[in-house]
Amino acid sequence: MSGYSPEERIRELEQMFLGGPIIANGKSFSIETLLDVLLVLYDECCNSTLRREKTVSTFIENGIYYLIANWIYKFENPVIDF
Repeated sequence: MSGYSPEERIRELEQMFLGGPIIANGKSFSIETLLDVLLVLYDECCNSTLRREKTVSTFIENGIYYLIANWIYKFENPVIDF
């Protein structure tokens, strides 16, 4: 990928992730997996002693990650559905 322009790399990544793991021959994660990873990272940072570190607290307190995490939680299936 090093010979590609930034626009070509973005297009390639979009095709890989929008197509999902089946189209990308297993070389991609699903959108659900990426959202789960973001939530786990956010939760671990909120609930750990790492929160005292400046970079972690900046990540947590940055409004966009808080808003995204809350938006994802709103659409998550409750445990009772299983």
